[in-house]
Amino acid sequence: AQTLKRNYRISIISNTDALHYNYIMQNFAVLQIFDHPTTSFETHSLKPEKAIYNQALKKFNIPPGACIFIDDKEENIVGAQSLGMAGIHFVGAEDLKQKLSSMNVI
Repeated sequence: AQTLKRNYRISIISNTDALHYNYIMQNFAVLQIFDHPTTSFETHSLKPEKAIYNQALKKFNIPPGACIFIDDKEENIVGAQSLGMAGIHFVGAEDLKQKLSSMNVI
Protein backbone atom coordinates (compact mmCIF):
# COMPACT_ATOMS: atom_id res chain seq x y z
CA ALA A 1 0.00 0.00 0.00
CA GLN A 2 2.85 2.41 0.77
CA THR A 3 4.27 1.89 -2.73
CA LEU A 4 0.91 2.59 -4.34
CA LYS A 5 0.38 5.64 -2.13
CA ARG A 6 3.38 7.36 -3.74
CA ASN A 7 1.63 7.50 -7.11
CA TYR A 8 -2.07 7.01 -6.41
CA ARG A 9 -4.80 8.02 -4.04
CA ILE A 10 -6.02 4.93 -2.23
CA SER A 11 -9.10 4.49 -0.14
CA ILE A 12 -11.48 1.88 1.23
CA ILE A 13 -15.17 1.20 0.97
CA SER A 14 -16.35 -0.69 4.02
CA ASN A 15 -19.59 -2.36 5.05
CA THR A 16 -19.33 -1.56 8.74
CA ASP A 17 -20.96 0.31 11.58
CA ALA A 18 -19.58 3.37 13.36
CA LEU A 19 -18.57 1.49 16.52
CA HIS A 20 -16.47 -1.10 14.71
CA TYR A 21 -15.05 1.39 12.24
CA ASN A 22 -13.88 3.83 14.90
CA TYR A 23 -12.32 1.03 16.96
CA ILE A 24 -10.46 -0.36 13.95
CA MET A 25 -9.21 3.05 12.80
CA GLN A 26 -7.96 3.89 16.31
CA ASN A 27 -6.24 0.56 16.91
CA PHE A 28 -4.75 -0.29 13.52
CA ALA A 29 -2.55 2.64 12.50
CA VAL A 30 -1.77 1.05 9.14
CA LEU A 31 -5.30 1.95 8.02
CA GLN A 32 -4.45 5.65 8.27
CA ILE A 33 -2.91 5.26 4.82
CA PHE A 34 -6.37 5.39 3.24
CA ASP A 35 -7.74 8.72 2.01
CA HIS A 36 -11.39 9.59 2.60
CA PRO A 37 -12.79 6.16 3.52
CA THR A 38 -16.40 5.49 2.55
CA THR A 39 -18.51 3.47 4.95
CA SER A 40 -21.93 1.90 4.84
CA PHE A 41 -23.02 3.70 8.00
CA GLU A 42 -22.34 7.11 6.48
CA THR A 43 -23.87 6.33 3.07
CA HIS A 44 -26.76 4.21 4.37
CA SER A 45 -25.97 1.66 1.68
CA LEU A 46 -23.93 -1.53 1.43
CA LYS A 47 -21.61 -3.01 -1.15
CA PRO A 48 -22.60 -4.02 -3.80
CA GLU A 49 -25.26 -1.27 -3.96
CA LYS A 50 -24.39 1.48 -6.43
CA ALA A 51 -24.89 4.28 -3.91
CA ILE A 52 -21.86 3.39 -1.81
CA TYR A 53 -19.55 3.33 -4.84
CA ASN A 54 -21.00 6.60 -6.14
CA GLN A 55 -20.35 8.26 -2.78
CA ALA A 56 -16.71 7.14 -2.85
CA LEU A 57 -16.30 8.49 -6.39
CA LYS A 58 -17.88 11.78 -5.36
CA LYS A 59 -15.37 12.21 -2.50
CA PHE A 60 -12.51 12.08 -4.98
CA ASN A 61 -14.34 13.83 -7.82
CA ILE A 62 -13.16 11.22 -10.31
CA PRO A 63 -14.89 9.14 -12.98
CA PRO A 64 -15.38 5.40 -12.42
CA GLY A 65 -13.03 4.58 -15.29
CA ALA A 66 -10.14 6.10 -13.32
CA CYS A 67 -10.57 3.61 -10.47
CA ILE A 68 -9.59 0.07 -9.67
CA PHE A 69 -11.77 -1.59 -7.05
CA ILE A 70 -10.26 -4.53 -5.17
CA ASP A 71 -12.36 -6.79 -2.96
CA ASP A 72 -12.44 -10.37 -1.74
CA LYS A 73 -16.11 -10.80 -2.67
CA GLU A 74 -16.97 -11.28 -6.32
CA GLU A 75 -20.42 -9.66 -5.95
CA ASN A 76 -18.76 -6.44 -4.74
CA ILE A 77 -16.50 -6.44 -7.80
CA VAL A 78 -19.55 -6.84 -10.04
CA GLY A 79 -21.21 -3.90 -8.28
CA ALA A 80 -18.21 -1.65 -8.92
CA GLN A 81 -17.88 -2.83 -12.52
CA SER A 82 -21.53 -2.00 -13.17
CA LEU A 83 -20.53 1.66 -12.71
CA GLY A 84 -17.49 1.42 -14.95
CA MET A 85 -14.72 0.76 -12.42
CA ALA A 86 -12.08 -1.83 -13.14
CA GLY A 87 -12.29 -4.68 -10.66
CA ILE A 88 -9.88 -7.15 -9.15
CA HIS A 89 -11.07 -10.11 -7.12
CA PHE A 90 -8.58 -10.43 -4.25
CA VAL A 91 -7.47 -14.00 -3.68
CA GLY A 92 -3.97 -13.33 -2.35
CA ALA A 93 -1.13 -10.82 -2.26
CA GLU A 94 0.95 -12.36 -5.05
CA ASP A 95 -2.05 -12.65 -7.35
CA LEU A 96 -2.94 -9.00 -6.65
CA LYS A 97 0.60 -7.85 -7.43
CA GLN A 98 0.50 -9.77 -10.71
CA LYS A 99 -2.86 -8.29 -11.69
CA LEU A 100 -1.79 -4.73 -10.80
CA SER A 101 1.39 -5.26 -12.79
CA SER A 102 -0.57 -6.44 -15.83
CA MET A 103 -2.60 -3.22 -15.56
CA ASN A 104 0.65 -1.19 -15.45
CA VAL A 105 -0.16 0.06 -11.95
CA ILE A 106 2.99 -1.42 -10.40
